[in-house]
Amino acid sequence: MCRRFCIYILLLFISSSCDNHEPNFRALAAEIAIIECRAEKLKDHRFALADKMRFKQDTILEKSKDTMELHNQLVEMEKEKQVLLTQSLQLADTIKQKMEFLMTNYLTNKKRENEFNQFLKEEIKKNKDN
Repeated sequence: MCRRFCIYILLLFISSSCDNHEPNFRALAAEIAIIECRAEKLKDHRFALADKMRFKQDTILEKSKDTMELHNQLVEMEKEKQVLLTQSLQLADTIKQKMEFLMTNYLTNKKRENEFNQFLKEEIKKNKDN
């Protein structure tokens, strides 16, 4: 009895894994849109930090006193910049890998690609509005 049950479960698993699973493009687009929006926020943060760093550097050049404190602030900003850069690169790699996987396995024709792109645009807009 137990053996038959195990064989039944095994056959059920094998048959279900062999089905042609169509991806939910809307869910995949939503997932990628979230990552895209996080990446854009990181980019904006990096650019704002770069502006602050340039201002500090200009201030150091103009003033001779308090340069040590400004220099220490620049060192801390540089550390933050590296963290943001690493996070941005990781998000970019994640997006690239997901898109390559989708393009290779699911977005094999123009119709599917257009459908996915439309979903992605909608999801990105939705995330930006929130």
